Amino acid sequence: LIPGINVRDGHLAAIARLAATTPGVKEINVMAYHTLGAGKYAALEMEDKMIGTDAMAGDEKKRLISRISELLSENGVTDIPVL
Repeated sequence: LIPGINVRDGHLAAIARLAATTPGVKEINVMAYHTLGAGKYAALEMEDKMIGTDAMAGDEKKRLISRISELLSENGVTDIPVL
């Protein structure tokens, strides 16, 4: 998830709906955007199109995990952990 790009409630709801309606989903792993690859772009002389985008803070990731869990529950799903 990328702050300012796809952390809106509509995106989170879509993740929950997809998991709720896809057979065999065992868990949802929330991958927070980070900037660890920025140096690689520079070393390879490539344009980093995400420059200026901040990494997601740990507390924000926890909030998003909680929200996706709530949305799953609203869809009647209580057996898919969100990590």
